[in-house]
Amino acid sequence: MKYGIIVNINTDNIGDDVQSYAAEKLLPHLDAIVSRENMDEFYPPPEEKYVSIFMNGWFMYNPLSWPPSPYLNVLPIAFHITPDIGQDIRFMWEGEGGEWLKAHAPIGCRDISTKTILENNGIPAYFSGCLTLTIEPLKNCEYHGKVVLSDLPPEIVHFVMTRTKKETFYLSHTVNLTVKHSWDMRRNLTEQLLKIYQGASLVVTSRLHSALPCLALGTPVLLVSSMLDNARIQTYLPFLHHTTPQDLLNGNFTYDFNLPVKNPSKHIEIAQSLRRRCKEFIDECEKNPFKEPRVDYEETVKRIRRLKSIAFHR
Repeated sequence: MKYGIIVNINTDNIGDDVQSYAAEKLLPHLDAIVSRENMDEFYPPPEEKYVSIFMNGWFMYNPLSWPPSPYLNVLPIAFHITPDIGQDIRFMWEGEGGEWLKAHAPIGCRDISTKTILENNGIPAYFSGCLTLTIEPLKNCEYHGKVVLSDLPPEIVHFVMTRTKKETFYLSHTVNLTVKHSWDMRRNLTEQLLKIYQGASLVVTSRLHSALPCLALGTPVLLVSSMLDNARIQTYLPFLHHTTPQDLLNGNFTYDFNLPVKNPSKHIEIAQSLRRRCKEFIDECEKNPFKEPRVDYEETVKRIRRLKSIAFHR
């Protein structure tokens, strides 16, 4: 049985890689890399009929690549769509795209907002949580005890630095795209990042995909974001200590950066459920090999019509 992960090599946000890394760690082995923005083009090696994947993460920029290749055997879990990014993404849940989602339902959603969108369009869905919550603590990781500041504005960096006796360390999730990366390179970058988080006494961050891995790794974390009312983030506020930059600077929220409080434990049940569902999928793949995909003339015609409807804006 062959397994793959969905990767977006062309993103400058390593948060995407953290989600791919989490998916890989749940697989028995990795045999294929599937490009997120070119999923419809995926074709397995000649000796294989298909590749099994978790369909997790953010979807997607390219409407011409949805739905995915029929040569992908998919578990939709930790799935996220954002309808407010300045583009029409109805293709995700309408027409052929909606038919694909219904055929693979119920869809495990990374957040409540995605679940609501799908259900409002007649697609069965449930809240699964994010696969980054399943990341296990890394071995041979030394405790450095620093306060890690991840993608914070200068005024928050200064605020924290002047209120802790501990050494601070600033980092960013932005990846340099002028350097051509392979998944092996990006995986290594991700693992280095996670080791920094795991060895910290505290992580203060504006990034959800800094905060959620810290929950999984057991590192105290404080989310400081001006986007707490964002639907993507709201789902996870009960899981995290959190505040806005304004409330922190104005003294409306107090936090001891020298003796950080433990994280809430609400995420543990979600992580266990994610691991269990992913294991069930893998067990099913091993026991019942997927039949060879049926790609015929009728499906080809349906796809051509759909692409025309997108090209000509319906």
